[in-house]
Amino acid sequence: MTQQPLSFWGMAVDPLREQLESSPRGLLSDEAQKRLTLLAAGRLKPRRRSRLSILWAQFIVPIIWLLFCSAGLSVLLEDRTNAVIILAILVASSLLG
Repeated sequence: MTQQPLSFWGMAVDPLREQLESSPRGLLSDEAQKRLTLLAAGRLKPRRRSRLSILWAQFIVPIIWLLFCSAGLSVLLEDRTNAVIILAILVASSLLG
């Protein structure tokens, strides 16, 4: 039966430092910069989203649909004041997001 390698939180400090090629005082600035440039190439880049897609993403949340239905129901029940207030909240929410 083979033994699984330990996760970093299960290792003793000294062997972990040795594996990471570090010291008790941490990395020197130039070594940290070198590792950052070396490892940063593998990071995911945030995808660019258009304003329209951001706006659309705000309206696919179920609570927003519930508010739309509430506004529609208020209009059907001829309670225009509540409908206007709910729609104002929806507009403000979409503009703030």
